[in-house]
Amino acid sequence: MHYGFNYFLFNMAFADLLIAVFNVGTSWTFNLYHDWWYGDICILTSFFGIAPTTVSVFSMMALSWDRCKAVVWPLKKRPLSQRCSLFTIAVIWAMSTATALPFTFAAMVSVLYLYNVVTKRASIRHACSAPVHPIFDHLLFLLQYALPLFVLSLTFALIAWAFRSTDVAADHNSKRSSHTKAKNKAVKMLGLMVITFMFCWLPYHLYHTFGLNDPNTGKYIYLGIYWVAMSSSAYNPIIYCFSNERFRIGFRYVFRWLPMIECRHEDYACSQLFPEKLRSMAISKQVGLKNPKKFPRTYDSIGKYFQLLVIFSK
Repeated sequence: MHYGFNYFLFNMAFADLLIAVFNVGTSWTFNLYHDWWYGDICILTSFFGIAPTTVSVFSMMALSWDRCKAVVWPLKKRPLSQRCSLFTIAVIWAMSTATALPFTFAAMVSVLYLYNVVTKRASIRHACSAPVHPIFDHLLFLLQYALPLFVLSLTFALIAWAFRSTDVAADHNSKRSSHTKAKNKAVKMLGLMVITFMFCWLPYHLYHTFGLNDPNTGKYIYLGIYWVAMSSSAYNPIIYCFSNERFRIGFRYVFRWLPMIECRHEDYACSQLFPEKLRSMAISKQVGLKNPKKFPRTYDSIGKYFQLLVIFSK
């Protein structure tokens, strides 16, 4: 985690993990069998069904605004420091927690007495629900969908305008052009994440917010809507992997213990995750090994690796 951008990516991944662990499984069985089996865990399910989702949305807004400033106002943009990134993430979690509190306090397990007129048998089932005032449902729609859609549309419009006005000038400068391509790649990755999220969650919000939850609607239709919404958390790692080379390098290094993944420590240390070392290696290639005393002898594997690179680059 050497860049503020990566802190927000990790925050989104952590929020997606919380949704998968504390909400998806319990809500899936309840929506499928219409019976709540988990007792007081209903409170946790209500909280983790709203707070992490809001965290993901707000993190995407923060990322889009950061990319917008980097592209539209490159001279004024400063890299996000660790303190600024962590403070922003803390504010996001505080706002998301406040958004989820009304639904958490209202969460309750109710007993349902059902009678089947065909079999003439009675049954008892339990339901986990959070009966709140409709204003909270509309507020949730505004915070999780309408506001992010407006902010993200605005930032991407500004980014598109900036790229259109700088494309011609960038073509005449190779260094600037490569820098612009790197920014463009990051923006496309974020845009794909945003589009995926918006399309996955649109049916869910329409179903709950605008009174489309008709009791006559088949449960499998709602299960499909719910599954599409929850699956948005699974798409983000795939997007990270195919769009971000640093993510692929870090992923291979973390899971290097698996037999099908190969990633040496030397390759990881000399990767794009550590641009300072890459710059020092590039300078060494240009200068050459004119004075051996300037390069102290080391016995660690990384030091030997750097010495070999410098020697063979003469």
